Amino acid sequence: ELRNRIYHLAQEATFDADEFELPPLLAKQTTTATKKITSSRNTGRKFFSLTQTCKHIRSEYRPIWLRNSTIRLDFNDLEAFIRTYYPNVDDYCNAPKLLAIAWDHDKMKEEDILLDIAPLFRLRAFCSTFVATFVCRRLLDGDLPNAVCEECGHSLRCGCETYCDHSDALEDIFAGLFWAYGCMKDLNQLLANPNDCWLQTLRDAAKHETMEIECTIDVDEQRLVVYIRFQKDEGPPLLSKETLYSGAIRYLEQMGFLTMKNRENFDFILGVETGKFTTRDGDNLVPTYNQIEVPGNVEAE
Repeated sequence: ELRNRIYHLAQEATFDADEFELPPLLAKQTTTATKKITSSRNTGRKFFSLTQTCKHIRSEYRPIWLRNSTIRLDFNDLEAFIRTYYPNVDDYCNAPKLLAIAWDHDKMKEEDILLDIAPLFRLRAFCSTFVATFVCRRLLDGDLPNAVCEECGHSLRCGCETYCDHSDALEDIFAGLFWAYGCMKDLNQLLANPNDCWLQTLRDAAKHETMEIECTIDVDEQRLVVYIRFQKDEGPPLLSKETLYSGAIRYLEQMGFLTMKNRENFDFILGVETGKFTTRDGDNLVPTYNQIEVPGNVEAE
């Protein structure tokens, strides 16, 4: 009874990403931090220490807490988060209810940078209640670009005492941000692919990580390029070298990608390692692939 009472007190608040309700930011602790962080009234973490009072409660509560958590973090902290809380495949079934990933185009300036999104797919494959959603950091933090209000002629950040609410200027700013981050909706849709064959493929490949899934984001074109590539001798028969293009189309169809809404906003690159390597930036060895590009609006065969 006492344990149940503790678990009730430590229960996390619920948040709805569709309504733009998001949990407090989970930030990586650093030795240079000077600002005192206090518990938010929207979270039960102020009672979390009660769940750490003995080994039995710690081991029993950890998976319960993880499965019922709603977490927000910066994309750059995603790898550390997965490594800390989900180091093994057996942990994936305890994925959080909601993982909101704050994304900022300006912090990821290289449009051809490959983003590793495979861990998010794996969590989804092993935990059907898991939802991963990319959200605009600037909107979350109120970090809006400065502009001059045409109504009053003042800058939004001028700090003067004006009775203008700058509504038109703010409306333009929000419209620009919603457009610039519109591709996040497409990425979220990709991560939520419910196709049974796709989820089973992810589970089969998870233990030995024989499949990598990455993407690039073209902000100007509002387009995603998704890379699905396999280790040598681990690719599906459809991706044989002789029938790579037609096989890639059939593979995408089987995995449910060609029936997604807004699929015309995606391009897919599928491939299998050749067993050979090349250099990147003059020093790092990277594998080469037999691969093919398939536009998302291709007609299924």
